[in-house]
This record gives sequence, C-alpha cells and structure tokens, in this order.
Amino acid sequence: MELHRYRFRSVWDFTRPPDEVFAVLRVVDDWPLWWPGVRRARRVDEQSRAFPLRSLLPFDLDLTITGAFEDTESRVLRGVVGGDLEGVSGRSVRPHGTGSRAVLEQDMVARKALIRRLEVPFRPLFRANHYLLTYRGHRDLKAWLDGGQEARRAREEERRSDTRSERDPRLTRNGYRRAAPTRTSGSRCERSRHPRSRIAVRASRSAVSGLADGPSERQATNPSGRTSTAPSSVTPCTSAQSVSLAGESSASAPLPIR
Repeated sequence: MELHRYRFRSVWDFTRPPDEVFAVLRVVDDWPLWWPGVRRARRVDEQSRAFPLRSLLPFDLDLTITGAFEDTESRVLRGVVGGDLEGVSGRSVRPHGTGSRAVLEQDMVARKALIRRLEVPFRPLFRANHYLLTYRGHRDLKAWLDGGQEARRAREEERRSDTRSERDPRLTRNGYRRAAPTRTSGSRCERSRHPRSRIAVRASRSAVSGLADGPSERQATNPSGRTSTAPSSVTPCTSAQSVSLAGESSASAPLPIR
C-alpha cells in the first residue's frame, strides 16, 4: 500500500489578508477560473464537486472532493477525495507577516490503473507533476487576488457564451441549431466544371422527362411529301398485317396489331 501512497505539502505565501485568501480557496466552483490545472468543476451534490486535473502528464486525473469539515473562524478546510486518487485533503490559511500563508496538504492513494502500473519507474515524475500543478496554482492565484479576478471572470463568461458557436458553426450564439442549407439541384456530374458532363446530364434528363410525359410523337414523311405523326413506341407488324403506304391516300401511320 505504501508504494501507491503519496503525501504532499505545499506552502503558498500571499500579500493579501488571510480572510480574502480563504474566501477564494473555499469555493471549489471558482477553481477553474484561476487554477490552470483544473479544467472544470461539476457539481455532484450540495457537498461534492467533481473536476479533472492535468499538469505535465498527458492524461487527466478525475477527482471528486467532498467537504467534511470547515471552520471559517480558524480558516481550516478538510475534504475527502475520491476517484483516481483517494484520501484526504486539507487547506488552512494563517497570518504571515503583513500578508498570509496557505498550507495545502494531501494524503492520497493512487487508484488509477495506469499510475499503479507505472509506479516504480515513474514515481519521481508523478511527484514532479503534482508540484508543477501546485506551482501554477500559487502563481495564478496571486494574480487573481491582485486584481485580475474581475477581468478573468468577464473573459470566462464571454468564452463560455462563444464556445459552442465557435466549435460548431451549425449552432447560433444562443446554442440553437442553424437551419440546414438547401442543397443545389442537379447531380454531382451536372455540377462538374466540365461542359461535356453537364451537356450529357441535361440530355439524359430531357430523355427521361420525355418518357415520363408519355410516348412522344415523331414526324413521318410519305412519298408525296406530306408529314404525319405516329407514336414512337410502335409494335412491329408482320408483312401480312402491314398497311401499304403507296399512293396519295396512304398518309396515316401503321396501327399496332393486338
């Protein structure tokens, strides 16, 4: 069990009063605003929050923290951590000089299978990953307390409102799906740039539309020079049943024999 156990202690010094620092550390929902390693915070219930952590390593640690103890007068917080790491986490803020000092302590056991498999060769890297995570949190919390919170909140709200429309152009700013564009008529071949392809498609369409409208009529010329119309779909006749076209009076077309 000691192989998979980690104990961390981080000390953060600030020039701000202790009450102000404690007020920021106790609100887990605001951690993503100033802590780069905390991607987002999701509310599980009244006392629990879930959030992923990422620092140096190319994977997230999915954690859930549940508030177990809080003393606002002594500025002490204790919580139970679950998920990829299980254990307890504590935060306390004390006056220090003209400012304040926050102490973060964690006693964890790794439950993520990837960490447990790579424990022996990469344990120093796992510890370095944690210290880099806390270093960035300390640095950005200083900037947050020194007046950057209002600007950061405004940028975060603007980013949240624009995220969906920027990632998916089919969605509007309010998250509604845009109407699908009307597809242009014609086949892919007709929309081609090659003129012969377009002519061929138009010709085939004309032939198909002619068949759909019914049998077309053709012009037949008899020996006298007169023209007559006859259906294009004519059933062939035998020699005994065919009608002679000789003479001036044979201007009508042969009739199909049923």
